[in-house]
Amino acid sequence: MAGTLTDLTIAGAGDGLAAGDFSAVELTQAHLDAMAGAEGLNAFCAVTADRALAMAADSDARRAAGGSRGEMDGIPLGVK
Repeated sequence: MAGTLTDLTIAGAGDGLAAGDFSAVELTQAHLDAMAGAEGLNAFCAVTADRALAMAADSDARRAAGGSRGEMDGIPLGVK
């Protein structure tokens, strides 16, 4: 995988999750780290890091058990 996890498209992130190249927690943490690094831009008014990581962990557990809630399961989403 070239680049960083934050460089992936949604399709690329989904493919990487499905292939087990990285976990939803790793993907989410990479995005949270990038958001923290750009905090001075005030791009997000509310960051729910704990909730995002808990949801990512749930996604990883479902994936490990052979399940999924769909194509977006485990992909972090930011609303600006």
